Amino acid sequence: VDGPKAAADILKRCGASLERNVLDRMDAQAPELAEKIRDLMFTFADLDKLTDRELQIVLQEADQKDLVISMKACSEDLRQRLLQNLSAETRSFLSEELKHLATMRLSEAEEVQSRVVKRVRQLEQQGKVTIVRDDTGTVWV
Repeated sequence: VDGPKAAADILKRCGASLERNVLDRMDAQAPELAEKIRDLMFTFADLDKLTDRELQIVLQEADQKDLVISMKACSEDLRQRLLQNLSAETRSFLSEELKHLATMRLSEAEEVQSRVVKRVRQLEQQGKVTIVRDDTGTVWV
């Protein structure tokens, strides 16, 4: 059984304060494991769960070079949603950069995506975005 994946799945269903408490304690004893669990709990693909306004905040805060590389390795639907939440000028610039970006290893692109995700987690701690953790199919209105 993949322990970190199971732990991430369980923590995603807990409240944010319990999640933070568990991961903080884990940081003290096994920081690499805690980081791996955090990485499994919220991925670059999960940006699609953010509201448009939150996505705009993330896009403003993220490095443009990181965004281009991250978009190269994400789904077309997510790429289009990201581009739609940018100003016309920035969208045009990033689209051009994306067209001219050289091929790279997927692992390199995923590493860059990880940096963007870490920034999202920082923005959540600052109260600027809310990461939706409920994957149970609950409908929110």
